[in-house]
Amino acid sequence: MSPPAASRAEAPEVARGRSATWTALVLVPVGAAVVFMLDTDAEPAVQGLLASLAALQIMLALYWKRSRTRQR
Repeated sequence: MSPPAASRAEAPEVARGRSATWTALVLVPVGAAVVFMLDTDAEPAVQGLLASLAALQIMLALYWKRSRTRQR
């Protein structure tokens, strides 16, 4: 038996905190990837690794966002 819809609703501050956490989790690897891409002396393998990590973080964040909106 699933809980009633009212008990699944979260407080606005919880939603803001969760969104801010995901935003930070996405911006850190994306920012690091951009900085390493702009550095001409950086190792290309590190640039690719950071770009892949940033893409993975973005995909996870979009999946989480889509699953959260689908539950409502």
